[in-house]
Amino acid sequence: MEVVTVKLKFVGGLSSILDKREDEVSVPKGTTVKQLLNVLGTRYGEAFRNRIWSLQGGLSSDCRVFLGQDDITNSGLDTEVKSGGITLFFLQGMAGGAL
Repeated sequence: MEVVTVKLKFVGGLSSILDKREDEVSVPKGTTVKQLLNVLGTRYGEAFRNRIWSLQGGLSSDCRVFLGQDDITNSGLDTEVKSGGITLFFLQGMAGGAL
């Protein structure tokens, strides 16, 4: 079976709960970004899943997913991840502070 290696970068709250800013994962060729997020949920556990997914089952509104420089949060979760320098950035919004 052919696999694709995906480089991951975590920013904000995600890097804090995972205690890392970067990682790499291999998935079968043909895997979509949404399927990759489910694989990562299994790999990183409940804290990751709770940050990524909303209670309604969609992507959390304060989480952004980038494929290279393209924000695919709302339009590209069915995009197939491909080999060769693919980087997914997971940006988690941070709240707090006074106005």
